[in-house]
Amino acid sequence: MQFYGYDGLCKVFDENANGYVRSEACACLFLQKAKNTNRIYAKVINVKGNNDGFKDEGITYPSSEMQEKLIAEIYRESNISPSSLSYIEAHCTGTRVGDPEEVRAIDEALAKNREQQLLIGSVKSNTGHTEPPSALCSIIKVVIALETGFIPPNINLETIRRGLEGIEQNRMKVVTDTTELLEDDAIVGVNNFGFGGSNIHVILQRFNKLKIDGGLPKDDVPRLICVSGRTKEAVLKILNYVSSKSLDAEYVGLLNQLYKKNISNHSYRGYAIVSKRGVLSISSKRLPIKQPRLHIFFGQFVKNFKLLGSYLLQFLAFRNVISRVNKILVVNKIKTLEEIFKSKINTNEDILGSICLQLIMVDIFKVLGLFPRSVSGATFGKIVYAYSNDIMQMEEAVMGAIKLSKPKFDSDTNKSENFVDSKTEQLVNHGDISYETSHNIPKGTIIINISDFPITNKDNLLFENGTVNFLNVVGRLYMEGYLPQVHKIFPKIEFPVSRSTSIISPSIQWNHSTSWDTFKFEEFAPKGAEQMDYDISYFYEECQFLNGHVIDGRNIFPATEYVKLVWETFSNSKTLTTNITPVKFENCKFLRALTMPNTGYLLLHVMLQKGTGNFEILHNDSLLASGRITSCSHSDKQEVNLSSSGVREDDKLKILTQEEIYREFHLRGYNYSGLFKAIKAFNVDASLGLIKWDDNWSTFMDNMLQLQLLQTDTRLLYVPTGIKKIIIDPIKHKHVVESQNEQECFLPAYVSKNSNMIMSGGIEIHGIRVKSAFRKKGRLEPVLEKHVFVPNNTTLELEEVVRVNTQIILENTLEYHFKAVEIINEFTDINSEHILCFVNKALADIPVVAPDLTVSSKAAINDTPGIKYETITLTPESNILLYIGSKILQQSITLKQFFVPLSENGFVLTLEEISFRPEKCIDGVEILTDYSTPNERIILFRKKVTTVKPKCIEVSSTNFEWLPELQNSLSQRNNVITYATNQQPEGILGLINCIRREKDGNLVKCFFMMDDAPGFDFQHWFYAEQISKNLATNIFKNGSWGTYRHLRLEEIPKINSEHSYAYFKHRGNMSSFEWLEGPLNREVPLPEGQILGLTYYSPVNFKDIMAASGRVNPEILQPHRLAQEVLTGFEFSGKDLRGRRIAGITNSQGISSDVSVDSSTIWQVPNAWTLEDAATVSAVYITVLYALLLVGNMRPGCSILIHCATGGIGLAALNVCLHYKCDIYATVGSEKKRAYLNKHYPQIPNNHIGNSRDTSFEQMIKRETESRGVDFVLNSLSEDKLQASIKCLARKGQLMELGKYDLANDSYLNLLLMEKEAIYHGIVLDAFFRNSVIETKSKLTECLLEGIKAGFVKPLPRVCFNANQVEESYKYMMSGQHIGRILVKLRNEEDIDNDDTGIEKFQISSKPRFNCDVRYTYIIVGGLGGIGLELADWLVLRGARKLVLTSRSGLQSGYHQQRINIWKSYGVQVKVCTNDVTTEQKCEDLVKEANELGEIDAIFNLAVVLQDALFQDQTKENFLASFTPKAHATVFLDKVSRKLCPNLRYFVVFSSVSCGLGNAGQSNYGMANSVMERICENRKREGLPAVAIQWGAVGDVGLVAKMQKEHKELVIGGTLQQKISSCFEVLDVLLKHNYPVVSSMVVAEKHHKGDILSAVDAIAHIIGIKDIKTVSPYATFAELGMDSMMGTEIIQLLENDFEIYVTPKDIRSLTFAKLAEIEAEKLTKNEIFKKIQQGINLLIHFISDIESSDLPVVQLTSQVQSSEEAPTVFVLPGVEGAFKPLEVSTSSLKAHVVGIRYNNKHPENSVEQIAKNIISHIECRLAKNISFFVIGYSFGTTVALELVSLLENRGIFGTVILIDGSPTYLSSGLRKNIGGEETELQMAILYKVFSIVIPYDVLSEHQGALLKAKDLEQRIDVALDLIPQETTNKQKLDKQDKQIPVALYKRLKAIMNYTFGETKIKSLVPLFKAKYSMVDDDDDYQLSKVSENLAQVVTINGDHVTILNNPDLVKSINNIVTL
Repeated sequence: MQFYGYDGLCKVFDENANGYVRSEACACLFLQKAKNTNRIYAKVINVKGNNDGFKDEGITYPSSEMQEKLIAEIYRESNISPSSLSYIEAHCTGTRVGDPEEVRAIDEALAKNREQQLLIGSVKSNTGHTEPPSALCSIIKVVIALETGFIPPNINLETIRRGLEGIEQNRMKVVTDTTELLEDDAIVGVNNFGFGGSNIHVILQRFNKLKIDGGLPKDDVPRLICVSGRTKEAVLKILNYVSSKSLDAEYVGLLNQLYKKNISNHSYRGYAIVSKRGVLSISSKRLPIKQPRLHIFFGQFVKNFKLLGSYLLQFLAFRNVISRVNKILVVNKIKTLEEIFKSKINTNEDILGSICLQLIMVDIFKVLGLFPRSVSGATFGKIVYAYSNDIMQMEEAVMGAIKLSKPKFDSDTNKSENFVDSKTEQLVNHGDISYETSHNIPKGTIIINISDFPITNKDNLLFENGTVNFLNVVGRLYMEGYLPQVHKIFPKIEFPVSRSTSIISPSIQWNHSTSWDTFKFEEFAPKGAEQMDYDISYFYEECQFLNGHVIDGRNIFPATEYVKLVWETFSNSKTLTTNITPVKFENCKFLRALTMPNTGYLLLHVMLQKGTGNFEILHNDSLLASGRITSCSHSDKQEVNLSSSGVREDDKLKILTQEEIYREFHLRGYNYSGLFKAIKAFNVDASLGLIKWDDNWSTFMDNMLQLQLLQTDTRLLYVPTGIKKIIIDPIKHKHVVESQNEQECFLPAYVSKNSNMIMSGGIEIHGIRVKSAFRKKGRLEPVLEKHVFVPNNTTLELEEVVRVNTQIILENTLEYHFKAVEIINEFTDINSEHILCFVNKALADIPVVAPDLTVSSKAAINDTPGIKYETITLTPESNILLYIGSKILQQSITLKQFFVPLSENGFVLTLEEISFRPEKCIDGVEILTDYSTPNERIILFRKKVTTVKPKCIEVSSTNFEWLPELQNSLSQRNNVITYATNQQPEGILGLINCIRREKDGNLVKCFFMMDDAPGFDFQHWFYAEQISKNLATNIFKNGSWGTYRHLRLEEIPKINSEHSYAYFKHRGNMSSFEWLEGPLNREVPLPEGQILGLTYYSPVNFKDIMAASGRVNPEILQPHRLAQEVLTGFEFSGKDLRGRRIAGITNSQGISSDVSVDSSTIWQVPNAWTLEDAATVSAVYITVLYALLLVGNMRPGCSILIHCATGGIGLAALNVCLHYKCDIYATVGSEKKRAYLNKHYPQIPNNHIGNSRDTSFEQMIKRETESRGVDFVLNSLSEDKLQASIKCLARKGQLMELGKYDLANDSYLNLLLMEKEAIYHGIVLDAFFRNSVIETKSKLTECLLEGIKAGFVKPLPRVCFNANQVEESYKYMMSGQHIGRILVKLRNEEDIDNDDTGIEKFQISSKPRFNCDVRYTYIIVGGLGGIGLELADWLVLRGARKLVLTSRSGLQSGYHQQRINIWKSYGVQVKVCTNDVTTEQKCEDLVKEANELGEIDAIFNLAVVLQDALFQDQTKENFLASFTPKAHATVFLDKVSRKLCPNLRYFVVFSSVSCGLGNAGQSNYGMANSVMERICENRKREGLPAVAIQWGAVGDVGLVAKMQKEHKELVIGGTLQQKISSCFEVLDVLLKHNYPVVSSMVVAEKHHKGDILSAVDAIAHIIGIKDIKTVSPYATFAELGMDSMMGTEIIQLLENDFEIYVTPKDIRSLTFAKLAEIEAEKLTKNEIFKKIQQGINLLIHFISDIESSDLPVVQLTSQVQSSEEAPTVFVLPGVEGAFKPLEVSTSSLKAHVVGIRYNNKHPENSVEQIAKNIISHIECRLAKNISFFVIGYSFGTTVALELVSLLENRGIFGTVILIDGSPTYLSSGLRKNIGGEETELQMAILYKVFSIVIPYDVLSEHQGALLKAKDLEQRIDVALDLIPQETTNKQKLDKQDKQIPVALYKRLKAIMNYTFGETKIKSLVPLFKAKYSMVDDDDDYQLSKVSENLAQVVTINGDHVTILNNPDLVKSINNIVTL
């Protein structure tokens, strides 16, 4: 099939038709019901279509059969005979196949059944084929024919095509001439078909209302026409058109209907008064900015009232009002007004007539819709005034006028106070005075004077010459901004108007003077939008404040900055500034968080719809925010007194200080700084705060939003998602700021929790919507270890052996560089693991130490990350710290050689056979440790050294008398042995660990005898051998010497607990499921109304899926913080403790062995049911009963649409609705489910079952209900299917929304709900049960039981999973394959006939978890410190309800008070004690006070006092200060708790890694912590609870947090701060282990998160793709099997782990290829600039060092003297114009070398111009008949070719030598390395030019300023300002000579735009090309396209620059020149 004609013509019906020509059209038709129309062009009789796409000929082939069928059917259905058809407009386009098929169809269906010829045509011959809008074009042509009565002719028709039988046989005739359409009611057909097989036919009928007398009205009343337009010309065009033709009342009526309302953007108005005789008046003007006031004055009006009255009688509206007045007059036997108007005699009735006329004028103005702002009356006009202000009725006013007109009033009018005003009389007497002064009317008011009183320069109804001015006045009012309804005073026009009434649209003109920013066409942006692009970057000073908006470690672009950008755009569109533009934002939505890049730019596009104010903000075509902005009026604002009296900064317990506020924010994940940290204070009840005004709208509004976050009791991370309304009044705000009169301005901010509103200054924020966001995973995982005693000789696992020895080596050497070598040789067991692998793991957990590990082997070995594998030779210079080998001690002959490569403190580790026993004494060897593993013996030794007699000092923790002695010994650099015994808990370990980290600390050794041992004597045999080992630490315990070591904490073994529950550790990650130990037990009393249920079955609900997947945020499902941790599980079936079989609803934790359940929500299971049956019932049936019966009040016989009818709720609803005999419609998601309904619910017809996967069910409902709709929709679908569900409702129907997704996301609802008077119900059952009273819940339970009894509540089908298959059950529900319910089975059900109530125990092992007991008390010493408050909060969340917090100073801040208030709101009893726990008595008092609340379950000692100093500067007082809260308090707590806390479960002290690892300056702190650890060891040994936790640096709160500046990450001793949230995550593990001393710390840069290398790998893992190579990279994730839940998981993973942000809409179309591209695009702008530099370096070698000169040529040095005879060579340099790069080559040429300079002062814009300017300088130097030699390098090659082309045109030929260049080669290189963007090119040039004198990093610092400059000249100025004045090269780029970079820019642009001419060069052209090319190009650089004589192509070694220095190049050129 030939579609497109090659000659650009559509030859429809023609023999030479060869296809169509494509064209474009913008077509629009307005369809309207006939009864509502003002005009009808044509009536639509019928429209019908069919489709023939599936056929053998293919989808594009037209089908005459189907077209014939369609045409025949439509005329038959319309009862229209083919003979009635006047004309048919065919689709015919001129194709060889399509036209015959269509003509055949028309002939068969119509023409053969007619007697007369059928006229036929096609608009395509005239307009071409517009494709999509072609049918509209055809209809428009037909409308023109119907309206004008003439059919436009076809063109391009010469000979009728053969085969068109209907035309050939004259049954049809092509309209080739303008043909009259005779019938007044002509019927016309329009045929059209589409590319895909769609056929459409439309029947139109001509409108038969004919125009009479050209529309001339029968009356003689002149017509007023009021119109408006965008310009004055637009107004006058319409008015002039009306005036130019005879009066057509219908046309006037159309205009007055059109312009009776205000039209936005119409700035001009005008009016015309037209009569049958012609135009009477025309006027126009610009609409005033502000509408002037209108005032009407009534007074004595007897002179001219008859003239006015007689004139107005011609208006129908006037006559209607007169008739009312006449009735009153006739009753009183007075003449009618008509008679009074006609009377020529002045009588008293004139007073009556004038007053009545004025009364009538009041009504006339009301009819016109003109309502004055004020009315006044004088003398008689006071009656009119009273009537106009509704003081008098019309009858009263007329009666008053009658009385006034009687003679007695006429003779004495001044005596009547009711009707005469003395001031008015004075006005009359004084004549022409200032009316404004007399009546206090503002200047500029329009005054309509209806009186005889003259008022200067005011509008009158009468001119002085007696001509009536009524219509002019109305017209003037229209031009001033009023909207008089003029159509109401003229005879009514019968619409629709007659045919042939003039068309209005040709007279409409647009304002084309305004420039409109718009998208490029391909981006399809709507017109009429204000648009601005914003470059956001830290390079710009005005954007640098944004780096303070850090949330969860990411610099998030603030939502308030979006608001500010839209405000700026809106102000700019009105040519105003923001500081004078009050605005109102509505329905703001923030759809996606955007991260600010550290370097580079964000390009935001703000698009504002001018008419509506709707705005959108886009980034990379992705929508970020939307909403609406309009100008703000005074009525929008709320007046609230924002007094700051509530923030009393002197009352520290009632306010939160700035430090406390932002500490709380930091805990939640907000790391604000700078201007975003501006809240000075906030009261405890969270209603009033003070915010600093820093003249930044964005940060101020963000701080307002922060106040709202502070009101929320949460530790979740919230981000704003929407704001209902924002009002910003900058003028009011300025006044508030100025009223402060302070140097620093702090504005009060009022926060209303109930109304969700914040107000401050001139800003109001209403209806803030937020949602919780996922917290980013910690970058590094904490290292969890146990601190235990390890003998030097024992049995351990291999990894533990290596870890212990590694720590011993580091402890003794204090090295930070761990260099180790492992030798693999013939002694090595090839099956054993490399020891260095374990060394590497051990070092990874040790702060600071850097590993340098090498395995030396001659054999090939698999690599291990972090270890080098190479064969090395060891020498004395190797300086190894650790040498590892096998069977070294068995090689005694060569033993000493192993010490050679060791450092001075080096060690050797040998792997020996398990049976090996080393000799006790080996010459020169000191064995330090000897460990056995199951397979080998591992010995650590070193070279024996001679020990110097040490000084021995005994250390004690009970007194510090030893301190001066130890300090003195160290100051003298003596070797010291400190020793202690464990008679009392001693802290010597912590002391020495810290001292050894200080200067000369290596001189100190430690001996600690924890068992009975001889008195210390270094010469005693017991100690001498150990001293000889020279170890830093020596512990004697359990009968062995050893050390304390940190070993990895093993996984806690799972337990069988009484209560366990299912838990998803990471929301959004289904694989993080685990069973946890729960808090419930049968001894703990439950809250009132709760009972303990033992779960047998727990159903899985979709709510659980939404919660676990993270698709719905926890605060939506459970607003109370205490219940947010576990949100899964909503119902259960099982037994109570009495053995009753029960089922019911739980609040949460339904998937649990035991549940605490409200007794009002449970029901007893019928005997006939199993517990499995019962588990399928509760939630689904209660939801249905609640929704349909309680909320919807459903009655029998109603119609209902049930979505997802085979789900649990769907089946329950079917059973209920069948019982109520409802008309049921249902949707399902698969054929399998449809079959299930057909089988089990035959009552539901198959045509009542639709598809839930799309919106086709909407058509099903419309079809089956005959468009009525249904009474109820039970909806669980979202987004577009929700909107379709709304359309399915009948009038006053009810939508029951079960899904939480749209509720949570605040999705829009179709306003069709309101139009249908429909009701929307959000059915949130969990919220109902959470918030309802017991009676309501009981009622619902009773309703369920009644349903069971009636038989319609019955068990549903189900699929069961075991307790260890919870994850599988969730994923099965996500797949959507189930029918009915999904259950998790927790226990086996007993035989229901068995009376035994024994209950099977829950058999699944669960992970131990710390839980508090509500009965017991928890003591926290130091509980008001930062960590103490967080620990208390954690305990409360874990169930504690009795807290005792100790602090010597008591409550000190509002933050303390706020936290306690929150806990009390949870029902927690909190007691703050100020007892000094450093004395035994006070400790005892504390414990007794705590026992009064309840028995003590746990004691935590967090107290700390730091007195840090180097050991030499420490004092006894410092040691005592550190010991008192830690060591002493722990001693007393230990002693007292043994006596008063018999059932204590936990005794916890917080120690520090400073104790376990040592830290300089903390010897006193380390010793105090060590004492606590020894106490815990003693307690543990005695069977008492105890654990000491060595914490690393803790972030967020505590001492380290206070040292942080703006929450930047600190590295302390090689460790990072561990977030407090992470601390409590691991606290579970640490408390549940049985070790007395454990530790947790985060080692800097050791443990990186995740093993997945890229986002692509991560997503493949989620989708289940094992090998990414097996799938297409272009397949979408949806095609690869991603469902909606996976999509949510993927979105969260990308955001959290890779900081890639994708919308839910985009995720389905995302591919692996696109994802890889997104990752690649994360390159920074700096990297892009480096690429640009790389390219430009090849093109610009350096700037010419030759001073600028006007001389165009320069003689260059060569091998010949100036006097010698030799050829002349002309040299054209590179783009920089410098000859320096060519110096090596040119100086070696055997010729005279002339350098051709380019013009730097006035650089040319093209290569052609350069060549023209230099040719004369070459011609004058050429001898006659001598051929030339021209050499061009780089840029010069292009100039040379153009130059030679010009010379050849003049008959001069020669040789042009080209060095590495050609036109195409250079332009390709530029585009590849620089790109085509103007800015990139300019920046590349500037960087290269100015980097000669300006350091690169300085240029980079000012990159923002360079980019911000508007053009190259400004950028040069910025760069020149950066050049230091002392620079020697300053003169090269002086400010007065900017031409070098400008010249470079112009030349590079010239290259990129250059095209060589058509005539090839005939001169000889040799090319010398560089071996290493810039770009890939043809071998000849495409020179064959420009040269006929390409002599040779020679490749020279080098690149584009170094080629010039190659001697081969010079040699080759000399050979050519000297031939």
